[in-house]
Order: sequence, then structure tokens, then C-alpha cells
Amino acid sequence: MLFYIDSILAWAKSEKSIRVLMLVGSRATDKPINQLSDYDLAIFSIEDCKYIHDDQWLSKIGKVWACVHERIYRENREVPTRLVIFEGGSKVDFTFFSLAKLKEIINGSLLPPEYDMGYKILLDKDALTVNMPKPRFKGFSIKKPSEAHFVNVINEFWFEAYHVAVYLKRGDLWSAKARTNGIHYNFLLKMIEWNELSKHDWNYCIPPMGKWIQSWVCESTQDALYGLFGHFDTEDSWKALLNTIGLFRNLAKESAQILGFSYAEDVDNNISKFILKLHDK
Repeated sequence: MLFYIDSILAWAKSEKSIRVLMLVGSRATDKPINQLSDYDLAIFSIEDCKYIHDDQWLSKIGKVWACVHERIYRENREVPTRLVIFEGGSKVDFTFFSLAKLKEIINGSLLPPEYDMGYKILLDKDALTVNMPKPRFKGFSIKKPSEAHFVNVINEFWFEAYHVAVYLKRGDLWSAKARTNGIHYNFLLKMIEWNELSKHDWNYCIPPMGKWIQSWVCESTQDALYGLFGHFDTEDSWKALLNTIGLFRNLAKESAQILGFSYAEDVDNNISKFILKLHDK
């Protein structure tokens, strides 16, 4: 992997438009990494047209196995991004920003979360980053929900759980699996995060999108995770759904008690009884 960083650095040095090359993401944090960790690069340039309208520049770095033109948005503006897998399996994410954006970052009172998690300056041709604030290695923060938001997530969870049960009863396993995945990532993960934060404090650092979840959840939640993902099989999918419901209910009730919120008991009672009736028929 070091070969590609050397090649990228040599390429960036040869490009007059590129003024700053910065390493962000997992390899720039204070957390452990491994050989398979991606390289996330923020490139600040005078103009980026030549890099986003033609991918030939990648061949100067190495042989490309795959390149994806990802669409990401920051502050409602599209940011040009290239997600690249080079020969040998090394993955590098290139994100292009203007020099005006760099100035905005440097002059801000706080670093944006993706830089506050950690950054390393690989190249600075004009000493533009000399006064850039140091990272606090704190990362992304999750705001305490309002009671309305909290209850809405509970309602949406049960709404989706109802549909999974219906699909399973019909024997439509693909749809049931797709909907279950949505429950896990959109509602259960959110409740897991809220539960951990409510028991610690709202500055507790949690990686985004459930990364390394085994390392930051409590022991009982960690044990429950292993029963959430069933095989492509009706009986196993039912078991996974009921386990998902059990974990969500426990976390939501505990979180509601800590936060002083109400729990949607009627929604739980009505839909859980309906689901069990479908399961037992």
C-alpha cells in the first residue's frame, strides 16, 4: 500500500493545480488500523475540472481495477469524489475541494467532524495549513433526540416490522430480507446509539454507520447482535425478526426511562400481537 501513497504524492507534486493533499479518515485518527484500511484523501486544488471529467490521471498512480464516481454532498453542494481500487486490492478515496473551502475550514471556530476525527498533511506547497486547528480526535457527534423524534422512530420500527412479518407469511423471503436490513440500519442502529449515549453522555464518541459496533455497545447488546441476521430461510428469518424486536423493545424502553420519554406501548402491543399471530398460524 505504501507504493500507492508514494505514487499519489509524486503525482500531486507534479500537478500545478493541486496545492494541498491531506489524509483523513481511519488512517489519520488515533484509532487502530489494519492493512485493509482505506486511504481517504482530501485534495485542495485551484481547479478540479481536469480530474473529474477525465480519469486518465489515475493511470499515473497505478493500474486501476475499479473506479466509482460517487456523489457526496456537503452543505447541499456536490463534492467530486473518485473511489478507486488499485491493482493488488488497495482502495483509495479521492475527494476534491477548492482552496476557498480549505480557507473556510482553517478559519472556522471548530473543525468539521471528518477533520476533527484526525488529519495528516501529506503535501502543502504554499504553507496554507500552518494555522489549521489541531484535531481533537472526537469525530461525529449525535444529538440527543426530541421526544417526538424518539417516538417517531419507535412507530416507524413497528411499521416496518409489520411488513417483514407479512412478507414472511407470504413466503416472500427476498422482500422480507430487504425490509429487515432497512430496520437494522435505519431504526435499530439509531436506537442502539441513543441507548449507549443516554447511559454515557452525549459527547461519547461513536463511529458512524455502526462501525466497530462490538467495541462500543454494552455486553447484553453485543450478545444480542448475533441473533439478528438470519439465513435465507423462513424459520431462521422469523427467529431473526423476533430477536430484532426483542432487542429494539428492550433498548427503547430503557432509553425512554433514562431520557424521561414515553414509550409507544399501544403500538408495541397491537403490532407485536399481530406479528406473533402470523408466526404461530
